[in-house]
Amino acid sequence: MAGTRTWVFVAVVGMAVVLQGAVVPHLIVHRVKPDLVLLTTLACGLLYGPATAARVGLAGGLLQDMLLGKYVGVFALTRMTVGYLAGVAERRLYRENVLILIAVAGLASALTDLMFIGLLRGFGYPVSPVSDARAVVLPAALYNGLLAPFVYRGLHALRRWELARREFREA
Repeated sequence: MAGTRTWVFVAVVGMAVVLQGAVVPHLIVHRVKPDLVLLTTLACGLLYGPATAARVGLAGGLLQDMLLGKYVGVFALTRMTVGYLAGVAERRLYRENVLILIAVAGLASALTDLMFIGLLRGFGYPVSPVSDARAVVLPAALYNGLLAPFVYRGLHALRRWELARREFREA
């Protein structure tokens, strides 16, 4: 079962990265685009817990790092951290409430972007935290928050399939 589950996560992360590169550029609104890898990582954290979400975030982030070719490691570190935190919060949240899901995704998106800006500043890249927060971080948090229920529902359906498959095999 663990082997099948691993391949499912590989497929999910791969699909998120491909969609991030192929579809998301067409969804940009006022310099802001959704982050499907982050939303996938967040949903995995809420459904599977911190360890799985950290691995999904690390894998998705590394793929983003490799595809973009700059800021190597920054995507991996931020996605892994947010995935772990979402997994830790998983037991304390009522995930089925759409408003809570939107709020959590918005906060996770803002945290990810602020960590990203902080890491870039730490590496000497010229970024302005205040103007970037107003221009990108807050609108991206809203955009990601509004898309989060759709990604969560898709992964939740996958989780139900996985549990039903496990029950069928054990019967």
